[in-house]
This record gives sequence, structure tokens and C-alpha cells, in this order.
Amino acid sequence: MDDQGLSSSVLQSDRTGNSFMAMLLFHHFLNHDDLIWLITFELHNLVGDEMNAMISAREVGAINNTTFRSLNRECDTLSASKYLRRLVDFWLLDKKGRGSRTYYVPSAKALENWPASVQASGKSTELESKSTELSTELQQRVQGAGRKSDKSSLLQLVVDILKERPLSAAELASILGRTQKHIRMEYLQPVLDQGRITRSNPEKPTDPNQVYSADPTASGMS
Repeated sequence: MDDQGLSSSVLQSDRTGNSFMAMLLFHHFLNHDDLIWLITFELHNLVGDEMNAMISAREVGAINNTTFRSLNRECDTLSASKYLRRLVDFWLLDKKGRGSRTYYVPSAKALENWPASVQASGKSTELESKSTELSTELQQRVQGAGRKSDKSSLLQLVVDILKERPLSAAELASILGRTQKHIRMEYLQPVLDQGRITRSNPEKPTDPNQVYSADPTASGMS
């Protein structure tokens, strides 16, 4: 993949589920949309290692020290931590977890200019087709849900969408214009923890055919 100029593979391990997943991103690492997106960060004078990290974090939904080093093979653990802290200081990444479980997700600031470039390149077809299967009221709320929207409002939107029809994480990601990883971690998990939605296969959270739904008769939470 390196020889062909493609994105580096990303490995994610799940110790609890005794499994791992290899993610192969079959596109050239810096395509036109990526370059346009990175230009929006020119004020910060990002170096190549940081640009690689931002692209990977956006595509996969998160990045940690190990992944950073796999993308930038001449970088050691301390240097990787330094670069990741810089990106947090620039408000481009949000830090999650602690210690060895620390990881980083793209911030709202980093992502606010990404949907515009995707739509300009004609990649919003699937998102639009999924959105049109929703009621008019939900379509309008989805269209108005920008990257700077209040988190509680977005969580309620996810619940209301799932009240209307059960969806997979991939389908919900298409509707909301976010990555599956981001949808699972930032939206589905919080409302699952609150008991506001349910899984189709609760005994196997990592089921690839998992579908999420919400009781249409349940009242919303503020």
C-alpha cells in the first residue's frame, strides 16, 4: 500500500472481545479533498507527521500513539506524544481516556470544513439517499445539525432517528456525515449507557450486523 501511495493500514485490537480488526483505506492518502481540508489548518503550520495523523484520525474516527507511529515510522513514542499534544493544543484533536488507554478523536473545529469538500466532490449521494428515507421533520433537523451543534441536541437527534427506523452504525454515519467510529463512540455509546436505545444483539456488541433502535413511545431526555 505504501508503494502505491495508499493510506497505511490501521490495526485496532479488542482485548475484551479477543479480536482485532485491520482497516485498509483504499484511496490515495492525500487526494484533492484531503489537500483542500488540510489547507484550512495552514495557520498552525502542521508538519507532515501531523498531517498524516489528521487524515488518519478523520478516516478512522480516532488515533492513538501506536497508530501515529505506524503512520510515521521514524517517530518514537515520545515524539508521537509531543505531536499529538500539539494537535490537541491547536484544538484539532480531542483527548479521550487515560494512561495506556489514551486516544484522540477529531475535534468539531477540525471537522467543520470537511463535509463541504466531500459534498463538493459529489460524495454525498449515499448520505442524501439515506436522509430522504426519514420524515421531513427529521430531514430538516439532520440538515441543520452542523459540527458546532450542541452535543445533547445531537444525541436526541440520534435517538429520534432510531425511533423512526432501526439503523446500523454505518447507516447512521451516512445520514449524519460522520465516521462509523465517531458515531459509535460519541453518539451511540452514550445513549446506550443511558438506556435510551438498544442493540439487536446485546450479547455480542461487536456483531457486524448490529442494528440499533429506540422505543418510539419513549419520551425524550433533556
